[in-house]
Amino acid sequence: ATVDAAFLASLDEWRKELAQNIALRNTGLNEDELNFAVQQMLDRLIFLRIAEDRSVEEYGRLKSIFAQKTTDPYNALLQQFYEADSKYNSGLFDFVKDTVSNRVNIDSKVLKGIINELYYPASPYEFSVLSVEILGSAYEQFLGKQIKLTAGHRAIIEEKPDVRKAGGVYYTPQYIVEYIVDNTVGKLIENKKPEEVSKLKIVDPACGSGSFLLGAYEHLLKWHRQYYMPEFERLTAIAGSGDYTTKQRNDAIKDRSKLPLTPDGNLTTAIKKQILLNNLYGVDIDVQAVEVTKLSLLLKCMEGETGSSITAEMRFGERVLPTLDNNIKSGNSLVDMDFYDGQINFEPGVEKKVKPFSWQQAFPKVFKQGGFDAVIGNPPYVRQELLSDVKPYFQQKYKVYHGMADLYSYFFEKGISLLNSNGLFGII
Repeated sequence: ATVDAAFLASLDEWRKELAQNIALRNTGLNEDELNFAVQQMLDRLIFLRIAEDRSVEEYGRLKSIFAQKTTDPYNALLQQFYEADSKYNSGLFDFVKDTVSNRVNIDSKVLKGIINELYYPASPYEFSVLSVEILGSAYEQFLGKQIKLTAGHRAIIEEKPDVRKAGGVYYTPQYIVEYIVDNTVGKLIENKKPEEVSKLKIVDPACGSGSFLLGAYEHLLKWHRQYYMPEFERLTAIAGSGDYTTKQRNDAIKDRSKLPLTPDGNLTTAIKKQILLNNLYGVDIDVQAVEVTKLSLLLKCMEGETGSSITAEMRFGERVLPTLDNNIKSGNSLVDMDFYDGQINFEPGVEKKVKPFSWQQAFPKVFKQGGFDAVIGNPPYVRQELLSDVKPYFQQKYKVYHGMADLYSYFFEKGISLLNSNGLFGII
């Protein structure tokens, strides 16, 4: 099996075990809360387990809660999550936003089984080299299913209706992501300086598990490193050469420290965070997809970090990762708040299903600049007969409206409308 397929099988099994146990032990939870609790638990465990294999966290720390003489391993695990919030600030461990995890009960046997499967010998994965792109590929398929509750409050896993009708989830191949990013982001940053690049705004209006935003982030990280590397190498050569005076060598070391590169030539934590917050935006109607996109970007941001680099960051009063709540948001990219205009009575559940979203309110700074510089992505392809809740709205608001139009055609029009006058649109 390929690694993404094998990891997907593991994710599916862990979701099923957690969902069934939490539903059984917590009969007061509704479907949304159950889906949220399971997703948060998996994301947090995977994040911390990857941090362990990258030597950012002490190896075996997750597993250690079962070696302690505690009657409540779940509570001990929650304490690790609270500590992670103070260290990482990623939103992933935000217990102001998460009001569910603190009030659920999970059997120790289920937790122990899942955590054991994240370690050798039960786990075949070396997490320090498991790429974020492979994780994203597994998660894309994982997000095609959801947890549903039966009348007896039993959890079952089902394919989402739109995924079932579309015949499954189609993950965008990496080479297509790279091609689109090269021809949008790549063109925009040609012959520019870092201060100009920092003003670029790139968005995926249907971000899914974040493959296009990851591609854009990777491209920007490489560009910044290549931009600073010639000067870094020049100063390093002076600092290590006997042909220069002590003062010249010390000056070279001093000047090199002002570059946003670590002594071994990698980008500093500060600039990686800055790129993430300055340049990348995403929207998806699926709350779980938004959380996975954030997880993927944060894991990419943390690549190359070590325990000592994180300790140094915290010494300056900084938490290691930025919160992406202002950059990656959940809502319906195609339906604005004017969906409510003139509406008095909705059918039950329509508002929750449609999830109107205001681009201008969500990203005011972007639209003060005239809009996005690049819109990229792979929009959902959904047949028109599944769009009954929003077809009257589309007819009123979209020029491309046609009784038989597939959902992707509306993403074309919306994508173009989000661009500034020099913006580039790359879509499959």
